[in-house]
Amino acid sequence: EVQLSANTFMDLYEYPNQTQSVPLTSISWQQAQQKCANHGKRLCETYEWEYACGGKDQQFYPYGQQFSPDFCGVHMIGIGPTAEHSKCVSPVGVFDMVGNAWEWTATPATLPSINGKAYEIRGGSWYVDAERGICYPYDSYPAGEENTRFPDVGFRCCRGDQLPRSQEKIRGKIQCPKNMIAIDDYCIDIYEFPNQKNQQPDTKLNYFGAKQRCEDEGKRLCTEREWEIACAGNAPRRWPYGDRFSKDACQTAVTTDEISTPGRSGQKPLCRTPEGVFDMSGNVWEWTQIEGETDQGALRGGGSHQNTGLSQCRSRTHSKSEYEAEEVGVRCCASQQQAAKLLPTTP
Repeated sequence: EVQLSANTFMDLYEYPNQTQSVPLTSISWQQAQQKCANHGKRLCETYEWEYACGGKDQQFYPYGQQFSPDFCGVHMIGIGPTAEHSKCVSPVGVFDMVGNAWEWTATPATLPSINGKAYEIRGGSWYVDAERGICYPYDSYPAGEENTRFPDVGFRCCRGDQLPRSQEKIRGKIQCPKNMIAIDDYCIDIYEFPNQKNQQPDTKLNYFGAKQRCEDEGKRLCTEREWEIACAGNAPRRWPYGDRFSKDACQTAVTTDEISTPGRSGQKPLCRTPEGVFDMSGNVWEWTQIEGETDQGALRGGGSHQNTGLSQCRSRTHSKSEYEAEEVGVRCCASQQQAAKLLPTTP
């Protein structure tokens, strides 16, 4: 086992938690839960699993931010023995959290297309590509029905208390102008552009148009990291309002064939972060700046057509800079220097 906190422990390997043994698969969620209980343990919550995989820096992969095809058991012809890939070890020391076998978690999933209860799975298996075999899925909501067995889904166990999570609001370190909130050392708009409550957000914006909107206001595009911290906090949360999906909280679709259109800013009072930023889940996709790029952005947060998976704080799509659509808009940020210039002058 590895210790995640004072009284939270996780198995080093996929069940049966023995080095060089082939993980147990083709097991339902209920069976996995019972096997953990037989050992005085439990299935891990999704946020515990993700923390153990990506560490405190929230790495995309156990070994870092960039995909390496030979480090973990992905793109394989079949499942392999535990710890066969010696470089597939996470920052906290857990093996094979990406590839080899998907892993059941204790976290329920909201999937209207499934009749019974469903639970989230994580990590990908031997045949997945790089976008699926990651610590923090950003383009999907991987889950399975509790009674179903999959040949590539196994599990690992946790023991003790659930990993503690900070519920503190992020404290701003600077003063922000009206309709902006301080997140650490930058300011972010409370609403989607034009940043006015009860107004319809501007849409059909490509990357260049979104960037210009912010610059005309004396602001700039938020970086991806700034946007995600403002949405998810430091814990991080799955959605701006918490870790459990609510179909009524934000302007999102419930099923993939449901038609939903962007609504007015702030019309969903529950679609709000603890710090007071609205509509970061659903409504419209928001352009952000990719770190290290000058003419390329990424869309974050999902739009009104997206459901549980693509409306999370980590939801992301990498579109061409010229892309524009009915549910694509922007939210602006401001540096400390920009914010100071936007504050009213004292006579």
